[in-house]
Amino acid sequence: MNYILETAKNIKWESLKDCFGFIDYNVVDILSNIIDDAPNKREVAYWKLDNHIVTQGGLSESCFYILPFLNELVKVTKNKTQILNIIFEIFNGNDTYSNGNFITIAYDSQMLPFRYFVPISLNKEKRLLSSIVTYMEANKNTYINLLCEVSCTEELETLLYIILCFRKDPLVKECFYKAKELKRNKVYKDIFDDFSPDIEEVHDYI
Repeated sequence: MNYILETAKNIKWESLKDCFGFIDYNVVDILSNIIDDAPNKREVAYWKLDNHIVTQGGLSESCFYILPFLNELVKVTKNKTQILNIIFEIFNGNDTYSNGNFITIAYDSQMLPFRYFVPISLNKEKRLLSSIVTYMEANKNTYINLLCEVSCTEELETLLYIILCFRKDPLVKECFYKAKELKRNKVYKDIFDDFSPDIEEVHDYI
């Protein structure tokens, strides 16, 4: 996990805006705390992100740049609930200003040690939410695979809400039912049953 946090130091977070202005807090520390074994640290870190980079569903440009680090951390930490909650809020967020204009961003991709993004003013601007959706669609398997690793009810429910945000894909439906039949997931049968109608509707065969 250290390599993820070290890579996050490559971003000039103070040059990015959250929902209230330029970032004036330590994003790397928040990323470290949101996977900490101490529940109170995870909660404080979650609410710092929830009340700043995304607020009541409203996105900021910083959401896009923090997303790859959340995506990598959720693969390797056992403390996934708070990260999944933030990822869902970003994926399900709104990038429209009150005047009807969209938030746009210009960025460059870095591929090592994993794909992440750095802001760059010279590139063509793209709509924020479209960039987020494109990134999440490219990392869909991360969330499908996590269906086989859930450790609590809230984690599974949030994970399934994320999966419902993906574009129609019958493979998602197949993986959902395979995960439902896993011995380790029998304890979550009621949750899988509750989500089945929505999975059928969103990810049915084309």
